[in-house]
Amino acid sequence: MAALPTATRRLIPLLLCCGLGCQPVDSADPAVEDASDVDAATPDDMALGRPDFFVGVDLDLPDAEGSPDLGPPDAELVTPDAEIPDMELPDAAPPSPVDVICPQPWIDLDDRAPRACDGRRVHTLDPGFDVRTVAIARSGQGRLAFGWGIPDFADGGEYVVQVVNEDDLSRVVAHTIRPESPIGEETGYRASLAALRETFHLVTWKRGDFGSAVLYRQIRPDGVLSTREIVDDLVGTRGSLDMLVNAQGDVEVGWHDKQSGTFKIRRRASDGTWDDTFTLDTDLGETYEGDGAMALTLDPEDRLHVAYELALSRFGTAPRARARIGQSWTLRRTLDNFTNTRVSGLGLDLVALADERIAIYLDWLDGTGEIRLARWSTSEGDPTIEILEPGLPLDEPPFRFPLALAVDDQGLLHAVLLNVGGANTDRLEYRRQIRLGGRLEWLVDVIDDDVERSGLYVDLVMDGRTPHILYFDPRNGYFAYATAR
Repeated sequence: MAALPTATRRLIPLLLCCGLGCQPVDSADPAVEDASDVDAATPDDMALGRPDFFVGVDLDLPDAEGSPDLGPPDAELVTPDAEIPDMELPDAAPPSPVDVICPQPWIDLDDRAPRACDGRRVHTLDPGFDVRTVAIARSGQGRLAFGWGIPDFADGGEYVVQVVNEDDLSRVVAHTIRPESPIGEETGYRASLAALRETFHLVTWKRGDFGSAVLYRQIRPDGVLSTREIVDDLVGTRGSLDMLVNAQGDVEVGWHDKQSGTFKIRRRASDGTWDDTFTLDTDLGETYEGDGAMALTLDPEDRLHVAYELALSRFGTAPRARARIGQSWTLRRTLDNFTNTRVSGLGLDLVALADERIAIYLDWLDGTGEIRLARWSTSEGDPTIEILEPGLPLDEPPFRFPLALAVDDQGLLHAVLLNVGGANTDRLEYRRQIRLGGRLEWLVDVIDDDVERSGLYVDLVMDGRTPHILYFDPRNGYFAYATAR
């Protein structure tokens, strides 16, 4: 069919979204929460309301006038409106959809899309408003867990987790964690998801008028949501968190409590016992307007690496990093803004390769932002800074910025980021590295060319070279899942 006008296609997701149809889990497992704050929905009658954007017919690529305006070219950046080089496939790797550029925004793809866009699709999920977090994880057998918070009008809100099969997005199970108090309690202000084999691990930040806490749960292979476990019940109402699980089943939770200004780590062993909490660092906390950022990752030797945004003053922050080697922690390492002249570390995310750690973040000074990559090893010396996207027009520091970074099974980077243009030209981009004749290049696709920067949330998880992306765009009021496979 002919492509719909932008205004019309923006209404489709809201018209097609469907509710959860929640009902209690029917299980005799004693570990299931018996409180009334958790509802579960089963697979029956729960097909997601979603339009499918599949591609497949062979048409000529559009000329430059039909391509999105992505700003000035970069020597190491290959964008949809650039001249597409004669690309070689990644060294010693089979072809993948992400090895070529799609010249059109994924959200607009239909059955007339260029063949270069094969495999891309965007599925709209549920509607939302005033969202504060999204999270995604993938199990070993190809199940995806989507998580997001849904605030209400009584200063509270629910947290929703949907588990689906990645092939057709048919729903396996859904859980809604509801407030225990009728007003003033939000069960998923911040959250993080991870997976080991077929078990999903969930950490949420519950905040409320009568106390706040960082809580841990599991969604077991049979779909049952476990009883909550308290990670920290002495936190305030604002902050940031992240979580991961290693191959042995040990869970690592990291969080920044804005009220106390502390950055903390706590480990849950595979047998269910919790270690004592370790304090990584302390900053100015409530003096700084933003909530900070925190990211955890493992290197190939299963060593834990942590990066976080540290408040240096009311209007200055810096990204820092530490690692746990055995039972000892490395010294604190500042990655950028050594002189406290800028806001740096916004939206921070982190990956680790065999001999290198890489953090992505926004750096801001005097109305201009830059998306940067800081690279460092475990040896001494300052990090190497790479500017991934310069010259973003941001009159004020945003204090939060949508970024996600991941590494694939070839050790190549993948990023989802907001690229800020002029009025009404903000776009959500998917970038990835590719090896061309022995050198690394960044390729760029546009997922959505009409997003709102304030309130945009993204998360990314990789399966080989296949990206799985979850995002919420407040301009259109929907959660969306995007992939290229």
